[in-house]
Amino acid sequence: MEILDVTGRFATVSFNRGWVIVTAKKTGRIKGMWLSNDPEWTRRQLAWLFMLNPRIKPSEIDSYTLRSVTETMREIRWESGQRAHDEMARIYGWANPENSKPFDLDEDWVDEYYTKYRPIRRKLQSQLIQQQAA
Repeated sequence: MEILDVTGRFATVSFNRGWVIVTAKKTGRIKGMWLSNDPEWTRRQLAWLFMLNPRIKPSEIDSYTLRSVTETMREIRWESGQRAHDEMARIYGWANPENSKPFDLDEDWVDEYYTKYRPIRRKLQSQLIQQQAA
């Protein structure tokens, strides 16, 4: 399976037989290279990196940078989830079903809750990513 390149403002990252190759767009020179056991995970982290820091320079992209992106995205997902549950309580007066006892929950209500929750969470997550990128 071929892994597609990831392109940012100043860099293009390509994948070749386990190697991750960072190339500067302006000069076309390779600025970084490392082996990856999981190129799909690396590609996802790079996409997040370019979302969070669109002005990152090619020389600043390495495997260590991707680990910090993972932490940042984990925090953004957690915070957006908490804010979305708060928003659900504010708008609909509904408590987070995760805090309820399983036998107290109606399956249809839980389904309706998460159907309304997901778009709110996506919106809040986008806002947090934009704030981080600013």
